Amino acid sequence: MPWSARRRAALWSGVVVEFTGRQAVLTSDRPGPAGAVARVVGVVARAMADGTWARLKACANEECEWAFYDHSRSRTRRWCSMELCGNRAEQTRWRDRRG
Repeated sequence: MPWSARRRAALWSGVVVEFTGRQAVLTSDRPGPAGAVARVVGVVARAMADGTWARLKACANEECEWAFYDHSRSRTRRWCSMELCGNRAEQTRWRDRRG
């Protein structure tokens, strides 16, 4: 998500930084969609701060594009599920090569 989109989402949702002890927590007292967006902004900010944001990816299958967390050591996982999306992509490539 580009910086401007994150900033717009944070402004629209009314995100406020609260300092609790040694932590900064992003909160919002807005109900409904704005409150939900504020929670997502908080999760994204926390993931960016702790380094896990780079492991959140979208499935390479254009018909799927589900988000998944890449647990692989090399951080090179491409599919949400090798059994489904990865297998389908490999079968398609195999069929294309065979003509």
